[in-house]
Amino acid sequence: MVKATAGVLVTGDVALIEFIRWLNESQLPAERFIINGSLDDTHLFIKESKVEFVQKKVDEWQQSLRFEPSAREHQ
Repeated sequence: MVKATAGVLVTGDVALIEFIRWLNESQLPAERFIINGSLDDTHLFIKESKVEFVQKKVDEWQQSLRFEPSAREHQ
């Protein structure tokens, strides 16, 4: 019997893919979203039903990496 899962191909740099792998591993086994491991260092498949969750977490992670100088630093 064939089992199919709807998925989305994610492409990114190594840091992004590693973050998504870490995020996947931090989930309970039933909640993990990477389909059959990864393709290579810059590509992987994730379950279609988890795309919004992953995008939200990636956005939060990227926001946490942003440096915004304070008003004092401009003076």
